[in-house]
Amino acid sequence: MSDDSLIGTLIAGRYRLVKPIGRGSTGDVYLAQHPVLGVRFAVKIVRDALSEDASAKRRLKHEAEVVSKLDHPNIVG
Repeated sequence: MSDDSLIGTLIAGRYRLVKPIGRGSTGDVYLAQHPVLGVRFAVKIVRDALSEDASAKRRLKHEAEVVSKLDHPNIVG
């Protein structure tokens, strides 16, 4: 599973990592929570090996665009 040492880390000053919730081919996904508002998010941490790979960056950008368009009552915006 994901790297538990990241639990509690504050990402971009907005997302505190709460617990690992999944793992994909490009990175690990965590449940994160806004420290003031309490709003929950899913945050993907990309593997270091892919951080400079142009092809991986394109795939991740495409993934983010697709996910941002999902609209369903059981999916958080």
